[in-house]
This record gives sequence, C-alpha cells and structure tokens, in this order.
Amino acid sequence: QIIMKKLFSKKFYTLILIIIGMFSATILNAQWLNKASGFKTPNRGIYEMIAVGSDVAWAIAYDGTSPLSAPINEFTRTTDGGNHWTAGSISAFPDFYLVGIAPVSATLCYASIANLDNGNAKIVKTTNGGATWTEQLNYDFGASFAFFADIYFFNANDGLIYGDQSNGYITIFTTHDGGTHW
Repeated sequence: QIIMKKLFSKKFYTLILIIIGMFSATILNAQWLNKASGFKTPNRGIYEMIAVGSDVAWAIAYDGTSPLSAPINEFTRTTDGGNHWTAGSISAFPDFYLVGIAPVSATLCYASIANLDNGNAKIVKTTNGGATWTEQLNYDFGASFAFFADIYFFNANDGLIYGDQSNGYITIFTTHDGGTHW
C-alpha cells in the first residue's frame, strides 16, 4: 500500500506538472501578436530593433530574398507600443547601407550608414521621426576598417560610434553635443 501511494503521488504530481506546463505555454503564447512591420517590399526582415520606453521602438530592415543585393537603408518605427509600424528610408543616401541605429525618442534617432563600394561611412540624424535625415559625420574609412560597426546614444547629446578592429586598434568616436562635433 505504501508503494501504491508513492506511485500514485508520483503520477499525480507528474500530471499536475504537465497541466501547469500546458497552461503556462498557452498563457505565454497568447501574449505574442503578429504585427505588420510597415515595409512595402516583400520579404523584408528586421535585424536590429531598439526600444525607447514602452511605446517607442525603431528597427532596421534587411532583404530576406537576396541579402547581398543593393543597399538597404530602410527602417520602421512604432510610437504606440507596436500596434502600428511606419516604415521609411534614408533616401538622401541611396547608395548606403543602414548599419546601425540609436533612437533617443519617437522623433530623434541617429544612424550609421556605409557605402562599401567607395569606402565611406556617415552618421546621420533625424529629428522628425525619419522623414528627413541630415549628415553629421562623413568619414572616409578606406582600408582602416570596414565601417562603423555600431552606434549608441546615452541621451540626446552623448553618444559613441566604433569601427571594426584593424591593425590592433578599434576606431572610436564620441560626441557630447548631439553629433555636431565628433
């Protein structure tokens, strides 16, 4: 009878754990909703997404069909917690790849772009949610490194960018005035 109680209790606890696991999986899966990215071109994927609070996020696109095709400089952003996304592009620089973004708010965002054909990297800034972008830094990287690998802003004024390692060194630029000077 003791053996039966142990066997019953193991089966009972196993059954309870299975039920709890199924219930938990159902609850967790119910929290995710599919939302359109806003990209008009089919097979656009997102390779970087950065949230700025609970309502605002910016993301960078890539070409899911032909990743090594023409430069992709598209982004998308949400200002309502992901319910709606608005896509855009850094159209003033069509020959540049969008490499990294550093959003600060729904309207203010910095971006690193690169033209791999001519060895040029730029830092651009928008203050109107991506409708227009202005160049802040133009850097001819030549053979020193491939491009600015990433960009990060701590707030509207203080940020940094860095490049790939070359000859034992990493190229790092900082700004303390919103990118006016690097």
